[in-house]
Amino acid sequence: MTANPVPPSDDRLRQLYRQWNAALSAQLDNAIEFAGERSLPDAVAAAWSELISERAEQRAVLDNNSDNPTVRAAIEQELAMLALASGMADLEDSTTRAARIGRLYLDRIRRGEFTELGAAS
Repeated sequence: MTANPVPPSDDRLRQLYRQWNAALSAQLDNAIEFAGERSLPDAVAAAWSELISERAEQRAVLDNNSDNPTVRAAIEQELAMLALASGMADLEDSTTRAARIGRLYLDRIRRGEFTELGAAS
Protein backbone atom coordinates (compact mmCIF):
# COMPACT_ATOMS: atom_id res chain seq x y z
CA MET A 1 0.00 0.00 0.00
CA THR A 2 1.44 3.35 -1.09
CA ALA A 3 1.10 6.25 1.30
CA ASN A 4 0.07 9.59 -0.15
CA PRO A 5 2.30 12.41 1.05
CA VAL A 6 0.64 15.08 3.15
CA PRO A 7 0.46 18.32 1.17
CA PRO A 8 2.42 21.20 2.66
CA SER A 9 0.48 23.79 4.64
CA ASP A 10 -0.15 27.26 3.23
CA ASP A 11 2.38 28.63 5.72
CA ARG A 12 5.01 26.16 4.53
CA LEU A 13 4.27 26.99 0.89
CA ARG A 14 4.58 30.72 1.64
CA GLN A 15 7.91 30.07 3.34
CA LEU A 16 9.18 27.99 0.41
CA TYR A 17 8.13 30.67 -2.05
CA ARG A 18 9.76 33.44 -0.01
CA GLN A 19 12.99 31.43 -0.07
CA TRP A 20 12.61 30.77 -3.80
CA ASN A 21 11.94 34.43 -4.59
CA ALA A 22 14.87 35.62 -2.47
CA ALA A 23 17.20 33.23 -4.30
CA LEU A 24 15.70 34.17 -7.68
CA SER A 25 16.07 37.89 -6.95
CA ALA A 26 19.74 37.40 -6.11
CA GLN A 27 20.29 35.32 -9.26
CA LEU A 28 18.56 37.92 -11.42
CA ASP A 29 20.51 40.81 -9.87
CA ASN A 30 23.74 38.96 -10.59
CA ALA A 31 22.67 38.06 -14.13
CA ILE A 32 21.73 41.65 -14.95
CA GLU A 33 24.85 43.14 -13.37
CA PHE A 34 27.22 40.76 -15.15
CA ALA A 35 25.35 40.27 -18.44
CA GLY A 36 28.09 42.00 -20.40
CA GLU A 37 27.41 41.58 -24.10
CA ARG A 38 24.76 38.98 -23.43
CA SER A 39 21.14 39.94 -24.05
CA LEU A 40 19.00 40.39 -20.94
CA PRO A 41 16.57 37.65 -22.00
CA ASP A 42 19.48 35.20 -22.36
CA ALA A 43 21.09 36.26 -19.07
CA VAL A 44 17.81 36.02 -17.14
CA ALA A 45 16.96 32.67 -18.75
CA ALA A 46 20.35 31.31 -17.70
CA ALA A 47 19.89 32.59 -14.14
CA TRP A 48 16.44 31.01 -13.82
CA SER A 49 17.68 27.72 -15.29
CA GLU A 50 20.66 27.65 -12.94
CA LEU A 51 18.42 28.20 -9.93
CA ILE A 52 16.12 25.41 -11.09
CA SER A 53 19.06 23.01 -11.21
CA GLU A 54 20.27 24.12 -7.76
CA ARG A 55 16.82 23.94 -6.11
CA ALA A 56 15.03 21.26 -8.12
CA GLU A 57 13.27 19.66 -5.16
CA GLN A 58 12.04 22.98 -3.77
CA ARG A 59 10.74 24.02 -7.17
CA ALA A 60 9.04 20.64 -7.64
CA VAL A 61 7.09 21.14 -4.41
CA LEU A 62 5.99 24.58 -5.58
CA ASP A 63 5.09 23.38 -9.07
CA ASN A 64 3.20 20.38 -7.68
CA ASN A 65 1.12 22.78 -5.58
CA SER A 66 0.53 25.38 -8.30
CA ASP A 67 -3.24 24.98 -7.93
CA ASN A 68 -2.99 26.28 -4.35
CA PRO A 69 -4.09 29.95 -4.24
CA THR A 70 -1.03 30.89 -2.17
CA VAL A 71 1.33 29.43 -4.75
CA ARG A 72 -0.70 30.67 -7.71
CA ALA A 73 -0.40 34.27 -6.51
CA ALA A 74 3.34 33.88 -5.91
CA ILE A 75 3.83 32.39 -9.38
CA GLU A 76 2.12 35.41 -10.94
CA GLN A 77 4.57 37.68 -9.08
CA GLU A 78 7.51 35.53 -10.20
CA LEU A 79 6.38 35.65 -13.82
CA ALA A 80 6.09 39.44 -13.67
CA MET A 81 9.57 39.63 -12.11
CA LEU A 82 11.03 37.52 -14.95
CA ALA A 83 9.38 39.70 -17.59
CA LEU A 84 10.67 42.89 -15.94
CA ALA A 85 14.19 41.55 -15.39
CA SER A 86 14.44 40.35 -18.99
CA GLY A 87 13.29 43.71 -20.34
CA MET A 88 10.25 42.13 -21.98
CA ALA A 89 7.94 44.19 -19.73
CA ASP A 90 8.43 47.52 -18.04
CA LEU A 91 7.14 49.26 -14.94
CA GLU A 92 4.31 50.86 -16.89
CA ASP A 93 2.85 47.42 -17.62
CA SER A 94 0.24 46.13 -15.19
CA THR A 95 1.23 43.19 -13.03
CA THR A 96 -1.28 41.08 -14.94
CA ARG A 97 0.23 42.01 -18.31
CA ALA A 98 3.78 41.52 -17.04
CA ALA A 99 2.81 38.08 -15.69
CA ARG A 100 1.32 37.10 -19.08
CA ILE A 101 4.52 38.18 -20.80
CA GLY A 102 6.53 36.34 -18.15
CA ARG A 103 4.52 33.15 -18.69
CA LEU A 104 5.26 33.20 -22.42
CA TYR A 105 8.92 33.91 -21.71
CA LEU A 106 9.17 31.11 -19.15
CA ASP A 107 7.55 28.69 -21.60
CA ARG A 108 10.30 29.60 -24.07
CA ILE A 109 12.98 29.08 -21.42
CA ARG A 110 11.58 25.65 -20.58
CA ARG A 111 11.57 24.74 -24.28
CA GLY A 112 15.27 25.65 -24.46
CA GLU A 113 14.83 28.50 -26.93
CA PHE A 114 17.62 30.57 -25.43
CA THR A 115 20.86 29.51 -27.06
CA GLU A 116 23.27 31.00 -24.55
CA LEU A 117 22.07 29.07 -21.49
CA GLY A 118 25.38 27.30 -21.17
CA ALA A 119 27.52 30.40 -21.75
CA ALA A 120 29.41 31.89 -18.83
CA SER A 121 28.10 35.16 -17.40
